[in-house]
Parts: sequence; C-alpha cells; structure tokens
Amino acid sequence: MQPRHLSFARSALDRQRRSDLPSVRGSAFPSGARILVLSAPALVRNVPDVFKELLNAGAQVIFSGKQVEKLKIPNEILTHPRASIAELPLRRTGDARRSITILRTAADLTRFLSPDVDGGNWPRMRISRRLLKLLRHPDYEALAAKAAGLRLPRTTHAQVSSAFRDLEHLQPAPPGLVEAIDRLGVDVVLLVTRCTVGGFEQDVIKVARRLGLPSIMLVSSWDNLSSKALLNEHPDRMIVWNEVQAEEAVDFHGISRERVLVVGAPNFDRFFHEVQSHAAAPAGGPADRRAAILYFGSSKAAPDEPAIFTRWINAVRTAADPRLREARIVLRPHPGGSVPWRSWAPPDDPLLSIDLPRKNEPLRLLQLLRDADAVVALSTTAEIEAANAGRPVVTFRAGADAPGQEGLLHFYYLLEERGGFVIDSRDLDEHVVNLSRVLRGNYDPAPIRRFVEGFVRPSGVSQPVSPLVASAVLELARRPAEMTR
Repeated sequence: MQPRHLSFARSALDRQRRSDLPSVRGSAFPSGARILVLSAPALVRNVPDVFKELLNAGAQVIFSGKQVEKLKIPNEILTHPRASIAELPLRRTGDARRSITILRTAADLTRFLSPDVDGGNWPRMRISRRLLKLLRHPDYEALAAKAAGLRLPRTTHAQVSSAFRDLEHLQPAPPGLVEAIDRLGVDVVLLVTRCTVGGFEQDVIKVARRLGLPSIMLVSSWDNLSSKALLNEHPDRMIVWNEVQAEEAVDFHGISRERVLVVGAPNFDRFFHEVQSHAAAPAGGPADRRAAILYFGSSKAAPDEPAIFTRWINAVRTAADPRLREARIVLRPHPGGSVPWRSWAPPDDPLLSIDLPRKNEPLRLLQLLRDADAVVALSTTAEIEAANAGRPVVTFRAGADAPGQEGLLHFYYLLEERGGFVIDSRDLDEHVVNLSRVLRGNYDPAPIRRFVEGFVRPSGVSQPVSPLVASAVLELARRPAEMTR
C-alpha cells in the first residue's frame, strides 16, 4: 500500500458505536466481571486510567505476561483489592516453540514483500535478519541487508499470504495455556499489545476462542499495525486510535471492519489533562527573547543519531537567520534509545542543554514543549505529543543514515503534505529555511489542530479515551465470544 493521505472521516458505524458505549460508572455493567489482561512489558503503565476505570466499575482485573516482573504495573493499580497478578505459561516449549516461531516470522516477512507496500524497507530488513538468524544461516547479517528491496509478484504474494494464514489456523492452542486460563474463570480477555514480532497474542486468541471467551485487543501505539507482527488470528474486537489504524487492520491484517472500534489514544489521557490544567499557550514572550528549539531523539530511526544531530546543529549555527543561529536548543534523547548517546561528546555550545528523559513524565515533557517555539525530530511518538500541546514540528530527511525514518510507512502519516502536521524538508538546507520560517511564526496551526482531532482524539478533544476503552471491554464481557476468525 502506498503511503496514504490521512483521512479522518468517521464512518456512521463508528459514530454509532461511540455513542452507544455506556458510561463505565453507570449501572449497565454487572459488578464483579473478571478480566484477564495480557500485556507486553511496560505497556500497562502507559494506560493506567483504563484499569482504574475497570476497577472503579467493580471489575476484577488479573494481569499477566511473559515476564510479570517487567509489567511495571503502577502501585495505584497493583494495590487495589480487586487487582492481582497471575503467572501463565505464555512461552511455548520444546520443538513446537522454534518451528512456530519460524512459521510466524516467515509470515511477518511475507507481509512486507507485497508490491503494494512502500515505506517497508526497514521492517523487511529487520524481519529478514530475524528469520535468517532463526534458520541459523551463517551470513544472516549480509543477506538481510540486501532484503530491503525484495518484492513478490502480486498474485504470488496473495497465494503465499493465504498459505501462511491457513497454516496459522491449523496450529492448535497450547494445551497448558488453555488449562491455566480456564482455571482463572475470567469473563473476557484483554490484550494490550504493540503487535510485537514473536509475541503471544495469536496463541492467546486461540485459547480464548477454544474456551468460548470473548477477546479484545487494545493496540498500544500508532506504528504497531503498520510495522510489526502480522495478525493472522483475530480478536473479537480491536480498539484503535483512528481511522488510519482501522484501515491498517483491514488492509494489512485482514480483520473485518465490523470488529474494529475507533476511540482514540488512551496513552495521552494524562498528558491532555496536564495540557488543559496548565493551559499550554504559544511560547511567545518578549520580542528580544531568544527562540527555543526542542530536538526529540528517536527510538530506532537511526543507528547513529548523535552524528545526525551534530550535523543538524552545525547547520543551525551557520544559518543566515540570526534568530536561528542564536536559538536556545534543548536535546531530549528518546528514553528507549539512549545507548548511542552515551559515548557522544556534545559540541561546545553554551546555548545547548541536554534533558535526560525518563518514561511517563507528562508534566516534564509538557514543560519542555511550553518553552519551545519549534520541535525538531526524525520520527518519534513525541511529535504527536508536540501536536497535542499545539507546537509546530519540523523534520528533515536523513537518508541512508536513518533507515527507520523513510523506511517505515508510519513516518509519512505525520507529514503535512499527506494530511498530517509535520513540516517536511528534503535535506538540511531546506530544513534550515523551514525552521527559520517557523521560528518567525510563519506557519499554519490548523493542520496541527486537525491532526489531533482526527488522529489522537476522534471522539472529541475534550473526551478522555480511557473510559471509552473500559466501556468497550466491559460491554464485550457481557457477550459470548464470536467463534469465527
């Protein structure tokens, strides 16, 4: 699929679904619903208000994952009397573990071999490397590097994809996991997922179907459906942020549109609360105030982003515009991509400061954004948080030095010319011109507003998303599972 223009037109079905969701605090739900939450490490802490809503509605919430000690459940949730943790055998064992991992990784790779998928060079190379390594190929690194340009003819791709889908359906649910989940006596299974390659999601969906339990999947972030694992096993319901992800669920994973519920991004509920509480107005200030630029580091867009940043700051400091040359710059490395920065020697620049991040600190992030006149980034979720705070973002193409930028489909979703809000530049020279213009206030804020309204909070900018997610989970707990894939 070509990188698309964003379209945030809401379907009548989704508008009706959102209006039909009862309040979590109402009397529509039976108290005591037992909910099994299966999550990848650390995802639970990204949406704490979803679980607070469920617990406050009287539900019992049981958390589990492959490594329960890494779930990082916030104390405000874990100490609740109706919250608990269960150890489950989510890792397959024996010969089946390796063979099924190879099967699923081959299916993941096939997905990105479609001739209709642009912006997939990086996952093609990454998943090829994983598959060749699983197969113990001695030259897996070199071969994977050549895989970025591979494609299958359209008819062949469709046939191979169908074969992998059928092979996945033939795999039975792990018997030990069936028995373990059955003993918990739950009413619904909630998967909080980033669609990780090698994840347990498909096994859990098989188990839920066998036990007659409804399953619902909360997709954690904006890039999960476009760049990670293929879902050949489908939950009864999938909760996504926006219409773009709904299209991805259908086009990339073959999920029926009727199963996909668009409600918005619960990840940002607390950030929005801080934005509204602290009234994040444009930075502004006295006319003689130095301009301020906030540079967000990326997670995995570039293997050596410090070198890219060094080139960027040199271009800024030699710009023709004195406002740009003399701007204050705050560098904030990505909390999940700090390793390349550890051995980096910052330039001797008195107007550069480095803010070392920690995860889940919305107030600190908002403070940095409030002080910034413009944000610069290659490709990171923090750009979306900048939009939520009303700040303009300017990017530039780093080419082969950043394979995880143009090589991923979701990079294009944010660009202004494709219906997003990020101001793009072909190279650093054009970027300097665009950044100078933005620092003078010469940009249109309307795309930022439209993006937030469509991509992040399609149910309304003032509407917290966590109650909508909790309502969908509790509503499904009242229904029998849909026994089709």
